[in-house]
Amino acid sequence: MSLDALIVSRDPDVINVFRNVMESAAITVDESKAVGDSLMRLSKRRYDAVVVDCDGVPDGADVIEALRNGKSNKSSITFALVDGSPDSRKKVSQCGATFILHKPISTDAVMKGIKAIHPLIVREKRRYMRHPVDTYAHLQVGRDSELQVAVTDISEGGMSVTAPNDRKLSGEGTLRLIMPEDKAMLHGKIEIMWQRPDGKHGVRFITLTGKSKDELIAWLNARTELAGWSRAFNTARR
Repeated sequence: MSLDALIVSRDPDVINVFRNVMESAAITVDESKAVGDSLMRLSKRRYDAVVVDCDGVPDGADVIEALRNGKSNKSSITFALVDGSPDSRKKVSQCGATFILHKPISTDAVMKGIKAIHPLIVREKRRYMRHPVDTYAHLQVGRDSELQVAVTDISEGGMSVTAPNDRKLSGEGTLRLIMPEDKAMLHGKIEIMWQRPDGKHGVRFITLTGKSKDELIAWLNARTELAGWSRAFNTARR
């Protein structure tokens, strides 16, 4: 799993400090020097972190405001860089930045900020990233009898399944899912979010009962590459 960041700045010192720290922590960095170019990039892909030099780039704070009002990058971690003046701090605080750093930027300050965002990125990645699987589940939806479906991928929030004979499912119901490899059994309430003519369905977990949520998170954590990023970050710190 790759981690990606966008730096919006015209200041070579800002770019170099953030790039060095982020790349040492296995984060891929893109650069932009203008608001228009930044917004175009953000409309085409998702970034885990966005750094905006709000004083060095005209209308830079508008980038962060656009993120918060958008969809694909709404949950991105944002760093707003300011010169420390009251007007600058006020404008940035209103745009919804996650972190505010004062210029000139130091390597230590950036390193502390990157360390702080790690658990936030882990949570977001685990929530949305879907892991391919080859297992099955039993669903009981609406008035239908319990049906065995093939599970093709799974995340913390839900899964994709294929019903037999192109059958179409809808509504809310219950779940029994056997996790691959460790064979843990998950139980919970689910909702069918979408369906396709070929029998594939999107399933949202409403609630997972007992230890099911813990079992699922443990399984996802064991298979994410974020642990590798964490080791890279700790190596960079030393």
